[in-house]
Amino acid sequence: MKKQSIIEYLPWDSDFFKKKIARLSRTSITKRHMKEAIAAAKKGNIECLYATLEADDQRHIELAEQNGLALVGTRVTYAFSGKLPTAKSSDVSIREGTDADREDLLRLAAILSRESRFARDPHFGATVAKRLYRTWIEKLLFDSSPRTSVLVATVKGKFAGFIASSVHDGMAHIELIIVDGAFRGKGIGKLLIAQSTALYRKQGFTQMRVSTQGSNIAAQSLYQSCGFRIARMALDYHKWFV
Repeated sequence: MKKQSIIEYLPWDSDFFKKKIARLSRTSITKRHMKEAIAAAKKGNIECLYATLEADDQRHIELAEQNGLALVGTRVTYAFSGKLPTAKSSDVSIREGTDADREDLLRLAAILSRESRFARDPHFGATVAKRLYRTWIEKLLFDSSPRTSVLVATVKGKFAGFIASSVHDGMAHIELIIVDGAFRGKGIGKLLIAQSTALYRKQGFTQMRVSTQGSNIAAQSLYQSCGFRIARMALDYHKWFV
């Protein structure tokens, strides 16, 4: 059996950011693993190494600090597999996103990028993070797979928010969700989640997951109100070699 490499080169990220980028293949590591990963990154002329490490092991924090990895986010993953959330509103309509929604989707995706680990890393920064999130929602919007969906909420014809979801690792995942600030407090986020979970249930996916930053209290409150529960907590690090 071929031994798994300690780091994995990321072609898409490298092309997008115009930097050689890789990620640590393991989420639980020892001092030896860290040493091997840094050596492999240097040998491969990697400029940035991503590492997502389990948050329940103090060794990970110590190893990261000792080896110059910068903490760029706390990733909280929620899982849902229970009764479908219920939400109703006579003012809100939910429909599939179309090309006509592109500008509104790009506008709100740019707002979402502010919470990302890329915006927090000065080597990337807010402008690059904004471009990344706009590219992300465009890819989801124009993905022809029936397992990828972008649902849009409108209030009296005005764009109020969206949820974008897809399937990977055998489960449905919420990729992006946001409600325009002018329409918050109307239960639109819950409506979007209810519609998306129902859509994937019909396709046979009984479990849905979503990851968010630990600092995003509003998002966590929304997921919890819809019946999602914490499944995992991890720490996101970036190690730069330039």
